[in-house]
Amino acid sequence: MQADIEGAVRIARLARGFDWRWTYESAEEFSRVVGFHLGLPVDEVTPLQTGLRVDPPTGYLMRSRKFFSRHGISGQSVSELLVYVTDRGNALDPLLHSSLVDVLAELSTVFITEFGAPTRTRPGDDAEIGWDLPEVTILLAKLAAGIQLSFVNPIYQNWWDAQESIDAEAEDSDWDEPDPSRAESVDVSLDGPQTWRERRDSLVEAVTRLPNGVELVLNAVGGNGLAFKQTDLSLIAKISFGSGRRRENKYGDEWYENRGWAHEGDGHQAEWVRSIEWPARYSDYESLVDAAIVVLRHPLHVGHPTEVRVDVI
Repeated sequence: MQADIEGAVRIARLARGFDWRWTYESAEEFSRVVGFHLGLPVDEVTPLQTGLRVDPPTGYLMRSRKFFSRHGISGQSVSELLVYVTDRGNALDPLLHSSLVDVLAELSTVFITEFGAPTRTRPGDDAEIGWDLPEVTILLAKLAAGIQLSFVNPIYQNWWDAQESIDAEAEDSDWDEPDPSRAESVDVSLDGPQTWRERRDSLVEAVTRLPNGVELVLNAVGGNGLAFKQTDLSLIAKISFGSGRRRENKYGDEWYENRGWAHEGDGHQAEWVRSIEWPARYSDYESLVDAAIVVLRHPLHVGHPTEVRVDVI
């Protein structure tokens, strides 16, 4: 998986300083500035060649003339311009996901240095991170086959946000039949007997795909267990102990602290937690899951992975 991080940052810098008017002529001007070559438009879509060091070096200029006309916005026709900043891989390749996770983390780190803290974060399988600038919204998105960099018209982005907000409110109001789709989107393969190595690999894969607010819970005997919870900025692992287990545990505070765990809370409500910032590299997820499995096998005395029930809530 090849990514042109230097090229992506160069284009984003130029986009930040560009005088966006969101006309087709303005988009053509931006394309000349950054070195894009526009093809022939087909309806509202104009293909383009980016010159980035990826395969294929392509993108699209998107117009939404009916949208702007319907909302009484004159003089604008372009809704967004998007380019691929990685190779386009085979979505069925089992190794592609981990590569895309790494590229998104690396790109995000560079963009945060360049543009500051993100104003948009969406962890999960369709991860997205973005920055709302005065004249353009810049987005990095993890797709099934590559990483996409988008420059979005703020008017169009605000409208899209409003539509998503309406959908979210409709889901929240339907409390009798909650939508389980977010949790169901996380697949933890449990078919057949699994070794600790196999369970570890399936857990790493699963936690990299956790959407914001979703928890993956590992339930052991006696009320003991461990949960991974994804927030908009971090993935948090938290150990839970069954009644009385804490006092019987021969593993002291130093054992947990030496393995990167920290106390959260006070008194009987205190819990051991460990976290990584999002977006994270795949190796960071692996380290967090490895630490969790050590806890399961030793302090929690889980002898075999089949003794753990996995719930996604």
